[in-house]
Amino acid sequence: MRIELQYALAFSLAAVIIVAGFWPSFYADPTQNEPFRTVHGLWATGWLLIMVTQPWLIATGRFGWHRRLGAIARLWFAALAVSILVAVWRMLSEPCGVGDGLTARQAVGFVNLVGLPVIVAMFVLAIRAAKAGRIADHRRYLACVVAVILPTGMVRLVTAITGQFSPLNIAGVGLLVGLVILAIAIRDRLASGVWFKPYLWTVAASVGPLMLVPLVIDAPLWLGIVRLVGYPG
Repeated sequence: MRIELQYALAFSLAAVIIVAGFWPSFYADPTQNEPFRTVHGLWATGWLLIMVTQPWLIATGRFGWHRRLGAIARLWFAALAVSILVAVWRMLSEPCGVGDGLTARQAVGFVNLVGLPVIVAMFVLAIRAAKAGRIADHRRYLACVVAVILPTGMVRLVTAITGQFSPLNIAGVGLLVGLVILAIAIRDRLASGVWFKPYLWTVAASVGPLMLVPLVIDAPLWLGIVRLVGYPG
């Protein structure tokens, strides 16, 4: 199977998992949310569709459309990054946040704030790699972006299946995603002969903290940040 098709299928599978995770709280009925969450969710969905469409355009030889959509993706992502920060602040400062109680909000907020810088860094590096003609690295950086986003849907999916939120769910998802990334890194190493370090950065800077959530959410520093932004509980 061609590498372009492998990436297209992998990105599509990740998108299905993310949509499944957010289905009960958003996609089943977007009108159930207040206006900002609806707009944020639709904007995030648009960017997810772009991420899925891009590898399929490459796999089918539509390079011109890939470049045009890539230009749109950069502006779309910049707005999404701001939207994520606003969403986290609203989640931690308003009664209508994700989950019931401070523990769920602490955990989800921590995951989002830790993951966002990694997503931004990997996306910027992907753009730079593409401009430099390093297409293989471009694909790898975007794979790191998807790997960081994936747990947001997986945690919600596990919560929906088990019927309750637990910090251990986040830790378990972090471990699973970390093992998947390491497997990809090893496979890439065997195929190319070199280690692609951003895979390891992604594990250390994003997946690692997921596994630490059960400890971090009760840490005085993070609890102080949550209270500082105005959590009303």
